[in-house]
Amino acid sequence: MLLLAGGAVSGEVDNYYGWGKELKDEKKAFNQYLNVTVTQILVDQKSQFSTAQCPDVAEWIMRNLGAQRYPLAYRGALNSDMEIWAQESPLLDRLPAVGVSLDQYALDSIYSPVMRTAGIKTDLDHIINVNGTYIGTDKISHFLGSGYEYYKRYRKAIQSTSPELAQMEAIAWADSMEGGLLGMKVVGVYSYADLEANYQGFLFAKDLCDKPYIKQVDSQWQLTTPIEVENYVNPNWDESFNVSAYSKSRLESVKNNLTHLPVCDLKDGAWVKTQTEQYKRFDQSPRTKQSDYLNTSFSAQLLYLTQQYKYAPDTLTAEYLHAQFKELNITQPQLDAWARKVSTPLQSDFTLSAFCP
Repeated sequence: MLLLAGGAVSGEVDNYYGWGKELKDEKKAFNQYLNVTVTQILVDQKSQFSTAQCPDVAEWIMRNLGAQRYPLAYRGALNSDMEIWAQESPLLDRLPAVGVSLDQYALDSIYSPVMRTAGIKTDLDHIINVNGTYIGTDKISHFLGSGYEYYKRYRKAIQSTSPELAQMEAIAWADSMEGGLLGMKVVGVYSYADLEANYQGFLFAKDLCDKPYIKQVDSQWQLTTPIEVENYVNPNWDESFNVSAYSKSRLESVKNNLTHLPVCDLKDGAWVKTQTEQYKRFDQSPRTKQSDYLNTSFSAQLLYLTQQYKYAPDTLTAEYLHAQFKELNITQPQLDAWARKVSTPLQSDFTLSAFCP
């Protein structure tokens, strides 16, 4: 994903770089940051919120968390304050390790020798461990900023359509960003992990009122239930697990870099196997567990089904499709229209099994 702030460009991560490297779980620090910040947002705006409805307050919270630094209006391109904190705080454990420059990180990555965006040098994002999942710090801005965009679009669409179709509209917007300005056409990367972080941010925005995290007490909105980021961060945020797709030129570069990086050797090693098994054991409830992918959300299930529907329709039985439509609460004509609208490149073409000898 492309992120622009103050003229600098950043926004891609190489999760493979994190393989074999132990990181402290920073879940508590993330929870503390969110709880303190949301509390302060509500205090700062208490007079404005006195007569507001909860969804309006939730949207304002998400806007303040995720959209403070928009250089491009309505494009979802941003560096949220929380992402910058995660990249710079001396209290957090992250990769590259202290003493390793971002230039060296780039040289040792699948994006070596340097990531460029529209000709501009792009620093790769750091990697951090949250609730056992290794994520790029860019996912924080997806969670908060694109989550805000999803929620805003959902609230508008839900006035005239079903909750499921309203969500699909938001996901289609993000697909267009990944396939265009924020991804494939600019940096040559379409990130399914970005899309999962986006959707979980949308769920967080909804949960502010549905859970609820916030309530009105004596005419003032307050955070009454602690926010727990572990309810949203999941293994599908990790781009080495929920793999990205690449443009033709980016794919050629990645394949070439893999010939001299340890990634292909590490993929069958003990550390990666342990992490993968841990990821696969992630609790997917209340969603139906799937054998081929981690069904962590409506979005993850929809995107996987869309790939099957577009690229291998002959393998889908009527019984299987019926079960999918029932769980997603959509119809085949709706999926058909959606599949024609979105790009959703085939992930299986971009796995290490396809790249490594």
